[in-house]
Amino acid sequence: MSWEAPAGVPWLVWLVIMLIFGPPALGSKIAAKLPGVLGVTGRWWQARKVAMVSQDELARLSAELHALREDYDRDVPALRGRVDALERALDAAQRRLWAALDHVRVLRGLLRLHAPHIVLPDPPEDLD
Repeated sequence: MSWEAPAGVPWLVWLVIMLIFGPPALGSKIAAKLPGVLGVTGRWWQARKVAMVSQDELARLSAELHALREDYDRDVPALRGRVDALERALDAAQRRLWAALDHVRVLRGLLRLHAPHIVLPDPPEDLD
């Protein structure tokens, strides 16, 4: 690319055209590295583009977060109900187990009282 103005084009018009569309264009990364007004303009333009991308990314993340919240609000009450039901079932099973163990203990005590000569089997390994 030639930096000389074509014949018949005023140098000021050529300068403006080169600044807007040429390699050191006002908003380019090359212009952002230049000192002075051109550099400030280039850095502002590049920062503006980055900010627009950041805003788009924030909007996308916000939409995903709202979708996650909707999924949470939809699914968690049912899951909490299931957990509560499982806890109630576990509590009932524990109460039955302890009642059965207490009953076995009482029966074992009565058996030792009335028939002390009988050898009682050891409890199973699962109960140790």
